[in-house]
Amino acid sequence: MRTIELLIGCVTKKYATFSGRASRKEFLVWVLFEIVLMLLVAGLYGFSDFFNEPNPAVLLFYLLFSIPNTAVASRRLQDTNRSGWYCLPFAIDAIYQIIQNIAGLLTYSIFNPESLPMLLKALWYFLEGLLGGFILLIGLIILIFCLRKGTPGDNLFGSNPLTSEETP
Repeated sequence: MRTIELLIGCVTKKYATFSGRASRKEFLVWVLFEIVLMLLVAGLYGFSDFFNEPNPAVLLFYLLFSIPNTAVASRRLQDTNRSGWYCLPFAIDAIYQIIQNIAGLLTYSIFNPESLPMLLKALWYFLEGLLGGFILLIGLIILIFCLRKGTPGDNLFGSNPLTSEETP
C-alpha cells in the first residue's frame, strides 16, 4: 500500500479499530504523521507554552488522536503476537492529560496543584513525575515491541497485514 493510503486508512476506516494487525509501515507512518502534526501545531502556538501550559491545542490534539494512536499501537502489538492490552497505560495517560488540560483551562480545580497546601503539592508533583516515568518506560518497551518484525503468516489476531496489503 502507498503511504498516504495507510495514513488515510488510520484516520478514517481504522480510527477506532483495535482488532486485527498493523504492519510496521502503517505504525511508523502514523507515528511520523502525529509527530509532524504536533510540531506544526506547537510551532504555531509557541513551543515553550505548548508543552508546559494547559491549552486548547493540546486538549484538541489529545481528544482527536488518543483513540487512533492507541488503536494503531494495539494492532501493531497484535502483529507481533502480543496483546493490545499492553497499550492500556497510554489510554490512562491520555485520559489523565485530557482531564488535566480541561482542569488547567479552568481557573480553580482540584487538579491545579498550586491551590494545594505545600505537602500535598509536593506529593502531587512526585506522583505526577512517577506516572510520567512509568509511562515513558512502558512507552519505550512498547516501541521496541512495535519495531520488531511481525509474526509471519496468520496468528491469534488475524492474517498477516503484509500479504493482505498486496492483494487488491
